[in-house]
Amino acid sequence: MKRSLAAMVCFIAAASLILVVTASAKAESQNFDPNMTLTVDRTAPGTYGPTTFQGVDVYQEGYGSGPTGTFYCYQGMGASLSWSSPTVQTYTVGMYVPASWTQQNVNAGVWFTCNDLATNSTYDGNNSSILAYISGTSATAGAGFYNYNDTAGWQLVASSIGTDQWHTLTFQFDQTTQIMSYSVDGSLVGTQTAAAFGARGEIYGMSCLILDCKNYGTDDPYTVNYSAPEPATLSLLVIGGLAALRRKNNK
Repeated sequence: MKRSLAAMVCFIAAASLILVVTASAKAESQNFDPNMTLTVDRTAPGTYGPTTFQGVDVYQEGYGSGPTGTFYCYQGMGASLSWSSPTVQTYTVGMYVPASWTQQNVNAGVWFTCNDLATNSTYDGNNSSILAYISGTSATAGAGFYNYNDTAGWQLVASSIGTDQWHTLTFQFDQTTQIMSYSVDGSLVGTQTAAAFGARGEIYGMSCLILDCKNYGTDDPYTVNYSAPEPATLSLLVIGGLAALRRKNNK
């Protein structure tokens, strides 16, 4: 997928607007970098690392080999995040959804572990906020993007997802309200309180990014491509941020 000069100009303008919005709202936004240093979480995928896909720089993970049990079947790569103590954190990742996924078992997504003020923990696996594309036998409500509820399990939040195309996943955590918001392609698809995704105390925010997927074994191999967010979607997010800030200032 080639990005035009106009799209890149749009991206630069959007990034500039983000700086204005976040400075005013005591917020901070980060975008996934496919060339960032990632380390193994639980178990390494069969293949992993930076590469290119459709002309886009991506971090690619391949599944189909390795453990397929109950815990270590979830495999991936992760990294600790550095923030400047914002009240609101926003993190955005691009993920490609191929048409082949609708015909097989897939659970591919983005996880965040959140640090817990009550235990002064900077990494707590019980505080996991997740947005994942699920299809096949695990997609109890049909194929689409799910998040995880600590009590109810996997919950469908976005269906009718286009295939053979990129999608932008956005996580936003508000420390004041203790609410995590999930968006797909610039549209809000759900919110959760910190307690709903497993927090045992007050949460400060997102401390660790994990690109984590379920390994279904050699019968269902699949590849996941993660990228920086698309410029067009980033522009929509900025417009939404400006609108939210305007509403807040009008109160």
